[in-house]
Amino acid sequence: MNFFEHQEHARRRTTTLVVLFGLAVVLIVAAIYFVAMAVWNFYAVNQVQRQIAQHSADVQPTWWNLDVLLVVLAATLVIVGSASLMKISSLSAGGCQVAAWLGGRVVHPDTQNAAERRLMNVVEEMSIAAGVPVPQVFVMDFEQGINAFAAGYSPDDAAVAVTSGCLHGLTRDELQGVIAHEFSHILNGDMRLNIRLIGILYGILVIGMLGFGMVRAAAYGGGGRRGKGNPVPIIVIGLALAVIGYIGVFFGRLIKCAVSRQREFLADASAVQFTRNPGGIAGALRKIGGLTAGSRIESPAAEEASHMFFGNALRGGLFFGSLLSTHPPLEERIRRVDPTFDGEFPRFVIQPGVSAADRIETGAISFEAGAAALPAARPAAARFTLNPDHVVGYVGAPTDAHLSHGAALIADIPDTLRSAAREPFGAVALIYALLLDRDDEARQAQLAALTAHADASLVAGARRRVAATSALDARARLPLVDMAAAAMRELTKEQAEELIANVRRLIEADRRVTMFEFALRTTIQRHMGPVLGRPARRTIQFYSTTGVIPDCVVLLSALAHAGQPVVDDAARAFAAGMSRLRTSRGTPPTLLPRSACTFEAMERSLDRLAVAAPAVQKHVIDACAHCVAVDGAVTVLEAELLRAMAHTMGCPLPPFLESAAPS
Repeated sequence: MNFFEHQEHARRRTTTLVVLFGLAVVLIVAAIYFVAMAVWNFYAVNQVQRQIAQHSADVQPTWWNLDVLLVVLAATLVIVGSASLMKISSLSAGGCQVAAWLGGRVVHPDTQNAAERRLMNVVEEMSIAAGVPVPQVFVMDFEQGINAFAAGYSPDDAAVAVTSGCLHGLTRDELQGVIAHEFSHILNGDMRLNIRLIGILYGILVIGMLGFGMVRAAAYGGGGRRGKGNPVPIIVIGLALAVIGYIGVFFGRLIKCAVSRQREFLADASAVQFTRNPGGIAGALRKIGGLTAGSRIESPAAEEASHMFFGNALRGGLFFGSLLSTHPPLEERIRRVDPTFDGEFPRFVIQPGVSAADRIETGAISFEAGAAALPAARPAAARFTLNPDHVVGYVGAPTDAHLSHGAALIADIPDTLRSAAREPFGAVALIYALLLDRDDEARQAQLAALTAHADASLVAGARRRVAATSALDARARLPLVDMAAAAMRELTKEQAEELIANVRRLIEADRRVTMFEFALRTTIQRHMGPVLGRPARRTIQFYSTTGVIPDCVVLLSALAHAGQPVVDDAARAFAAGMSRLRTSRGTPPTLLPRSACTFEAMERSLDRLAVAAPAVQKHVIDACAHCVAVDGAVTVLEAELLRAMAHTMGCPLPPFLESAAPS
């Protein structure tokens, strides 16, 4: 199953979730209606019988009352629907808000704590390998079990959190396996479903909370103490709602079980593909089985968010415990990745801190290993072979080769630039430095524009780093920006707006717009979306390529001109891309002139393609790949531009490996 099939599968799971939610609401309405009619019959019928006792009439209870049913239905829908929407709205800011709600503490990208540094290095390597911005990282300091989760609506607002037990109890390989599992959820669209699931289930659980509230109000409130009313009906109804609430918990767990179990197997398999090390994730699962705390989460929100975690976050219940677990049994998960597992879980005790070997790790890998693993530096115009038929298979499916490449790429970046990327204002200065022109006259014009609008320390920081950024391997420029994403999300909204405005000024100041500048600006705007409050949730508007053909024409024309300076060659590249799309009968689209491929036109087209169905996006990316690789080779600039476009559409594309094919 490729990335686009995973996205479609996630959409179908959402439909399944809505259907199950609807069934649960129907059952809750039926239960509340039964309670309401029971109370009605008990009091109303008795009252009538007392009034007509002298006539010796026998009044039979009734179980059908349309008015009562409509009132119960309306009240339940309002309460459940409002609670669900309020919960989803409260988590609308994305992964960071979810992590904070569950008790997470932010790990700053420039942390010098040995265990946290190791965690950040693993997350950075995997982000670069997967072609996504580095997410913000959190640690749940008071959770001793071994667990982790990823949350957010998209890779752009994602957060990854680990427990203290996970941070201190796992080796680097085991930690890498756990993080790779969470990256699978980031890449496959599971995070959006998880947040929707939290909101929907909260609406069900609130019925029980309302029942407990009614019992407390009736038992300890003024009515019972002042003797001005009979609290018994309210207590009875409250207790009944509390029982129904427990039934809601049962159905909530049933829904989570139906939605999440198979996803955990898929994420485990993806983690093994990503790391090519089944011993890592298997070792983490074995330690969970041998640890007294296991993978339990003590947070009060654990019930609501249990489906998000790497391991089972809840204590096993007396009844239906394993049946309703959100995760498969540990033994089964381990045997799926390690068939030699003997079924034993050796007792494991976490020793605070990390091993001596881990304490010395301050970079992604040693500089010597990075220099050896990464091929010789390439300028942006250098060409390498690429089979366009493989590109779609790369999307959202990084392998161990990508992971090795990402680690080597990070290690090959000068320490001064790595350090800058891990600190908010250093990251801003780094972005400015990447945009400064090599031509002295053009650079002076840019610096003049920047000096007029930016803080002097940021201008000075850009000046200090321009030599290093100018010498940087072209393949590392956009990955370095992705690496800076976590630090830049610590900016305020005003600072983020200033950054985007200054990026535009730097691009316009030298009176020469390049495709790298477009790719960089697009990447920055994507990274700053969560800070600026731009919604990461997208509603699909286009289900076939027919509605987005004009947008495809814009993108393919821009890519063709970027890679082919001769118009005839550009037209040939454009035609190669268009041939991969289904167009309506009639005159086929033709290559647009360079003047029509403006930033604004490209941004509009990318925004529209971002709300296309995954199947449509698959065809668009395939067309773009055949356009840039019309002669079987691409430049580094073309490859990075294609990756930037794909990610703007919500399709993370890993770095291209010159001799690799997707699995």
